[in-house]
Amino acid sequence: MDSIPRTKLPNEEFDKLKNSAGVLITTNGFFSTSTDINIALKFARTKRETNDKKTVLFEITADPRLKTVIFADIEKYTREVGEKEVLFSLAAVFKIDAVDYGSNLEMWKGRMTATDEGSKNVQLYLELQRKEMEECNPIVLFGVLMWRDMGQGDKAEKCFTMLLETFPKDHEDIDSVYNNLGNIFGEKGELNVPLEYHQRAYDIRQRRFPTNQLRIAASLNNIGLIYKAKGDSTHAL
Repeated sequence: MDSIPRTKLPNEEFDKLKNSAGVLITTNGFFSTSTDINIALKFARTKRETNDKKTVLFEITADPRLKTVIFADIEKYTREVGEKEVLFSLAAVFKIDAVDYGSNLEMWKGRMTATDEGSKNVQLYLELQRKEMEECNPIVLFGVLMWRDMGQGDKAEKCFTMLLETFPKDHEDIDSVYNNLGNIFGEKGELNVPLEYHQRAYDIRQRRFPTNQLRIAASLNNIGLIYKAKGDSTHAL
């Protein structure tokens, strides 16, 4: 089955995407698509490009025999008839095949294939996120939701910076504040600042928790990903 979603990406993310053929990506929410390219184009063209964002139309190939990627035709359940909507579940994994400019479409087009590859890592990540959210102070959780679910990274950054200034150094959630600031700055494409925040979170967690605690695993994973992005394979391992 081929399905067409559309999205608008910040320039930093778009530049990474163009050079990511063969890379696995996952979604942090449900992913709405259409089997009708004309419907997708209609929505895509209502989102005008700006100086800091690019509109990208994605074509997804998905095999219904996949074990970990869940998707469904929800046409008969939607309010808008005729959108031919297909919904992909949270944490679906896709392999980027190519990203190039479609002159006939007058916009960028990406091709992706749904895959079971990397699903174990995604499930581990989700478990880490679930565990951390269960243990979070409500104020910290609000910042996480503002950043991850509402897409308001700048406001979430201010929230966590405020918490960093007001929480005592031995506050039980100070490690989560550092960790989330690292995630927010990392999403901006920065490397040194998020590395510093994740290292601080790791240092605190290492003192507080046993070595097999999920928060320590999350910090090590975050630090490793940054070193990998910096091209430092020795520290990434």
